[in-house]
Amino acid sequence: MQKLYLSATIFIALLSVLHKPAPAISVENVTWPQELEGKKLQPLAMGEQEKVFLKHFPGKVARFHDGENEYILRQVTRPSRKFHSASVCLKSNGAKISFLPLFKDSRSRLWSQFNAEWKGKHLLVSEIIIDQDHKTISDASSWYWKALFKQTRGPWLSITKIQKNKEGE
Repeated sequence: MQKLYLSATIFIALLSVLHKPAPAISVENVTWPQELEGKKLQPLAMGEQEKVFLKHFPGKVARFHDGENEYILRQVTRPSRKFHSASVCLKSNGAKISFLPLFKDSRSRLWSQFNAEWKGKHLLVSEIIIDQDHKTISDASSWYWKALFKQTRGPWLSITKIQKNKEGE
């Protein structure tokens, strides 16, 4: 069993090294959605820590709120491990994460979800990735492999919805 695991690991590592990456897609003039879920979006400023991280991000990022929820929208131009779930960022900043089953929205799209307890706040975070053909992917890891092997077309729009979790407070 160890030999099989080692062989699979080496095979995947070789594929990622030998695989010619897709060229980055330009998103200089990103047109962000004006509304989500029927609510108008208002832009929010990025913090200094976010700006430092975004220097090497493969695309553009913007923050919005709708008066109730916060949204982080990311336009991703190429497969990259620098694009990951919000759970990774929150966990690395000390949040306690508990994953939830996938959520199906009113358009039958599947979103990943998790609860986060961070700095005394209880949050419900939902995420979805939408490709150029309007197909959806519910998690960044699946997206990465599909994008790497050209099973999905970019640029990709990632929507992270952050809402106060009423059950946790």
